[in-house]
Amino acid sequence: MAKIDRKLCESVNDCPENATCIGICPLNVIRNVNNMIIIGTLCVDCGECVQICPKKAISI
Repeated sequence: MAKIDRKLCESVNDCPENATCIGICPLNVIRNVNNMIIIGTLCVDCGECVQICPKKAISI
C-alpha cells in the first residue's frame, strides 16, 4: 500500500497541484478526509499517485 509522508503532505490546502492524487487513482482509494489525504487499504501500489505528487510525499 502507498504511504504518505506527513512532513511533506500536511494538508490538501498545502498541495501545489490541488491534490490531483485523488483524481488520478484508478481505484478511487485516495480520499480527502478533514483536509488530509488518506490512502485506503485497497491500494494496489500502481504508482500513479507517486508519479504525480509534486512534493514527492507518496511512496510505495
